[in-house]
Formats: sequence, C-alpha cells, structure tokens
Amino acid sequence: MFEQHNQFSADELPVKVDEPLSLLIFAAEGRTLALRVKDVAEITPVAALSCEPGAPSVLAGFLNLRGVLIPVLRTARLLDIPGQASGSERPTCIIFLQNSEARIGLLATRVHQVIDVEHDAIVELTSRGITSTAVQFNASIVPLISVDDLVLKQEHDRIDELRLVHERRIQDLRSAAA
Repeated sequence: MFEQHNQFSADELPVKVDEPLSLLIFAAEGRTLALRVKDVAEITPVAALSCEPGAPSVLAGFLNLRGVLIPVLRTARLLDIPGQASGSERPTCIIFLQNSEARIGLLATRVHQVIDVEHDAIVELTSRGITSTAVQFNASIVPLISVDDLVLKQEHDRIDELRLVHERRIQDLRSAAA
C-alpha cells in the first residue's frame, strides 16, 4: 500500500537535528496516528457538540469552550480512514490543535502517549502519488499529521460560515429568553 522513501535530510526537518521531536500518539477508529506536541493546545474529554443542518460530514459539531465555539472534526472521515461507519470505537476525547488558520478539535478514541523520537525515525511515504510523513514507532509506521495541511482553505471558510450561523442562533435564543 505504501512505498517508503529516503529519510529526511537535516535541511528538511522542522527543528534542529540535535533536538528530538516530541509526538502525541493517539488513535482514531482503530488507526494509530501522531501529531507534533507543539501543534496540540489541549485535550479534553468528549462533551456535547452542537451542529448546524447541512454541515459537511467531516464536522462532528461545535464545542463551546470557555465562550468560544470551536469546530470539532471527525478525524476518521477527515483522513479517509476506512471503517468509521462501524461505530465500534467511540471517541473519548477531543484534541484541540494550535493552527495558524483557526483553532479546531479532532475526535480521538484514545490518547496513547507522548514520545520523543530521533529524526532518523521520520520517514517519507508515497501512496497513490501523494507523499506524506510518518514515524517509526513500536515496529509500525504511524502517519504524522501535518496540522497546516489538515483542512483546506475552502473547508475552513465553510466551517467559519457555519460557526457564524451557529453563534447568531445562540444570540437569538439568548435575546428571546431575556
């Protein structure tokens, strides 16, 4: 399925070569994935989400976190992980990402651990002409999610539109109750 390529050179790495890379290892629908710790803002237990009609299937809903509506995405659908329809594993937590575009959350079924890896554990993979990055962990190849490439600009725009509609509805409800 995947073809493994050369490891990254020192010039291509996002941090200095002598520094290990800290990664959060987690699961979504039975698939083990990794995020750079520097891209994670916080992790919370799953809470009730609210969603607008007509929302894309990748959007699980919005979470009101300390007065701010944050979109929470279905990680398995976002990454096209097969088997998400089975519902065999329910999300237990939300991983909130620090992103230059906007704050978003990802549903996860389990957070395993934080690990430090040496840069020679980072590999480049190609599948169907798409190159991605992964890390060797416990004798497995684990996809390393790039936060900046996770959601397209058009998807961010659509999610922002839905968030604004949702905020207006909340304001209308508060006004009607007052």
